[in-house]
Amino acid sequence: MTSAQFRAAREALGLTQSEIARKLDKLRPVTVRTISRWETGQRVPAYAERAITLRLSKTETGDTKNAST
Repeated sequence: MTSAQFRAAREALGLTQSEIARKLDKLRPVTVRTISRWETGQRVPAYAERAITLRLSKTETGDTKNAST
């Protein structure tokens, strides 16, 4: 997932950086600063973080049949 794709997914979910950080923080410590770095390309999410964000986006959009991907 590129930084632009991550931002687009977050915006498609209607979430602010703060809101998605809170949701992701329940699974793994994530701050608003981390979200900002992902979206600007200053930091690339590690594999586990990408899996978590993908799962969250699929769950939030109702695509639960693929949420374990």
